[in-house]
Amino acid sequence: MAFIKTETLLYISLFSMLAVAGTGCKPQSNHADYLHADTTALQASTSGKLSAAKYLCPMHPQVTSDQPEKCPICGMDLVKAATGSLMLTTTQERLANINVRRLSEGHISAEPLINGRIVANEDRRSTISSRVAGRIEKLYIRETGRYITAGKPLYDLYSDQLNGDIQEYLILKDQYTKLGDQRKHYSSLLKGAENKLLLYGLSRKQLDKLTAGNSTVTILSPASGTVIDALVTEGQYVDEGSLMFRLDDLAKLWLEADLYPNEAQVFKIGDSIVIHASDLKPVYSRVSFLTPVYQENAQVIVMRATIDNPEGIWTPGMQINVQQLKKGRQVLQLPVDAVVRSEKNVHAFVRTADHTYQMRLVKTGAENAGVIEITEGLSATDDVVISGAYLLYSEMVLRNGADLMAHNH
Repeated sequence: MAFIKTETLLYISLFSMLAVAGTGCKPQSNHADYLHADTTALQASTSGKLSAAKYLCPMHPQVTSDQPEKCPICGMDLVKAATGSLMLTTTQERLANINVRRLSEGHISAEPLINGRIVANEDRRSTISSRVAGRIEKLYIRETGRYITAGKPLYDLYSDQLNGDIQEYLILKDQYTKLGDQRKHYSSLLKGAENKLLLYGLSRKQLDKLTAGNSTVTILSPASGTVIDALVTEGQYVDEGSLMFRLDDLAKLWLEADLYPNEAQVFKIGDSIVIHASDLKPVYSRVSFLTPVYQENAQVIVMRATIDNPEGIWTPGMQINVQQLKKGRQVLQLPVDAVVRSEKNVHAFVRTADHTYQMRLVKTGAENAGVIEITEGLSATDDVVISGAYLLYSEMVLRNGADLMAHNH
């Protein structure tokens, strides 16, 4: 991760601009509603002494002074800035995407990371074909990516063959109603006509509503899933057995990773693995398949595992990292993005009160799979900013100056 250069912190003014946009200057009594430094000086836990605190405008943080004056832009009183602490409004927290999580314990493993990908589970793929020849009068599903539920309309079909079978069914149904008690064979004839229509894809509710005047029939989806291929268009004539749609059930997905010969010797079917992806919690699975031979011209074996995905968080095509699950050291750890690395120090931000965030100097240890070990500076009861830390750090530099931040060691 690249160090933050003070010369390149041009974007930090955006954070202050967001604080001002749409609000205008407010009376002095509303100062607490805007981004401002905590008025209580932060006790420095460092060996060097920090420079004297400055004063700044809560509405225009670029206006600073060594004396408690008034802002030349809005006339508000300047407030004392404290090194290491910021207060945000709810709106500013949302704009800066501030997310907080309790510092947690976890295992730091020394096992290597393997690059992998999420792919569709071919065992849960469905194909929908035409069960009777005819012309598609209306399509209810036109594009890929849409989710369709079993029993929902797919298309309206005009079919001479289907209409003839419907007429036969209606005649037999009428005869059975009138003469069924006298001629018992009508029951079996009606049952056969009914089963034929059910095999065409009609539901029993549709059978109950059939009338002689209908020229088209709505065909319902026999399966649920996400449409990955829509192979027909309105007005198209389809033969019996023509492939029309392909569906994937994304509730269970496959992880696939290419293993080179030295890696293939490490993994065995049934091994526990942990799967990491950016901004997602790690998930756990087991190796379910290893290709028995190396791929031609690639010299890799494909490893596969199944991932439960009931909430649709994982999607095919995602790039992930796979790690063999072996017990490592139990340590305090954070996501890598939760720590801010400057040229000399490493910092993290802790929420000390509602909407108030304090910068802490931390020491780090091992780093692996998107997490980093915290050895000093934080405790297990701290609520730590895991996203938005760089914006907070940039605002701190803007308010206190790069020289002041460089002394925080």
